[in-house]
Amino acid sequence: MARKSNQFQIPPHGRWRHLDAGVPRIAPLIAHWDALESPPDPKEKTKRLIDLFLVSVLLDAGAGNDWIYRDESSGKSFSRSEGLGVASFNMFKEGFFSGDARQPHRVDGMLVVRPLFPFEGFTRSHSYE
Repeated sequence: MARKSNQFQIPPHGRWRHLDAGVPRIAPLIAHWDALESPPDPKEKTKRLIDLFLVSVLLDAGAGNDWIYRDESSGKSFSRSEGLGVASFNMFKEGFFSGDARQPHRVDGMLVVRPLFPFEGFTRSHSYE
């Protein structure tokens, strides 16, 4: 008996989708790096993406059902993993995790831990609805 499968109609679920919730963010970020006067080589781009994805996963401890993140650039609101993904992407893009303003798109290990305790990146643009 042959069964019809709708496996190709199910959208993939993962961190990349959380970071791209509502609008593409990863591809434009890579395009921005490629357009720089001195663009990073493929190895450096990979390191930056690993930093972004890893810190985003580590911060996704669950925001609960009531927390909502408002993304100022898209004007959209996101909750749960999508909200945490978009919030962590914006923090990464702004250089929140880097200790060097000349290299904002990186995560500097334990430097990240101290500023996150007040959760300032998550409260800056949040709303409780």
